[in-house]
Amino acid sequence: MSSQGNKNATQSQQPATQDQPAIHKANSQNDQANPGDKKSQSSKGAPAGNTSFEGSKVWWQDSNWWLVIIAALTGAAIVWQAVETHHAAKGAKDAAEAALAQSGHLEEQTKILKDSVVAAQKSADAAEKSAGANLLQIRMLKDKERARVEVKSVGLEVEHHGDEFWNLKAGIELRNLGENKAFVRQGTGRLWVGTQPEDDPSENYWGPLNIVDSFIDPGGLPITEPFFFFETDSLDLPEFARKVCDGDLPITLRGFIEYETVGTRFHRDFEYVWVGHASPLNIGAMLTFSGEFKPTNDSERISYGFWQQQLFGKNEEYEVEPQNQS
Repeated sequence: MSSQGNKNATQSQQPATQDQPAIHKANSQNDQANPGDKKSQSSKGAPAGNTSFEGSKVWWQDSNWWLVIIAALTGAAIVWQAVETHHAAKGAKDAAEAALAQSGHLEEQTKILKDSVVAAQKSADAAEKSAGANLLQIRMLKDKERARVEVKSVGLEVEHHGDEFWNLKAGIELRNLGENKAFVRQGTGRLWVGTQPEDDPSENYWGPLNIVDSFIDPGGLPITEPFFFFETDSLDLPEFARKVCDGDLPITLRGFIEYETVGTRFHRDFEYVWVGHASPLNIGAMLTFSGEFKPTNDSERISYGFWQQQLFGKNEEYEVEPQNQS
């Protein structure tokens, strides 16, 4: 026991030998001959966690740096997109406000335009009424100062040429009942026995008026225009006279006259039919007492009667456009 205690005490008193630095021998010939092997052995024996060796790597070889870069770029893109979205939203808002303002201006301009149209329409209506009033006044003045040609049929008689030849003669009277002269531009007429189609193209029996290219003065004496019917060769006078007197054979007188007055041309049509003494249309003769005015011969049977305006004939006056005279 005591010897072991002394031994332990002696061991404790001796200094520890493991703390002394190892003594290395001088490089042997093998070490000098193979220095690389030594380096490889030292590197194999180096600890795995040597930080000085890991720090020697370049930064792009580390994947963590790429994650940081990608995250930074993504964040920058999100920020840029947010900024652009904000700008776009602001632009849309400004555009909407501008559109609303422009809409207000358009509504105001539309209202102004409508008011202008209404005012223009009222002005046009007023001008039209004024023009109509002026035209009416001019027409009234013309109607007051113009010439008015009256056409009146007169008589029907038989003209004898010896014992065998005879013809019919009728006429019209022209009278100016207006304030100014009437200058007759053209006119014609025809005395016809029997029925004749309205669209008869024949002009053999139409005769021009003698008053054409002359004036009819207002308030003057009536001017007579005669018309004749010579196609009597095939007619038996007594039979012809009886038919005319009884109203069985129609005799018509028709034509027209055109005249100018106060710068306006008027066209006047006339159409008359002869009513014989014994015709059913001659109510006055039917009421005559004791046979008064009763015809006694063929000439009287023809001439006893009167002209009457054709009921559905042309007896109107109307204004026409002036024509250039050569």
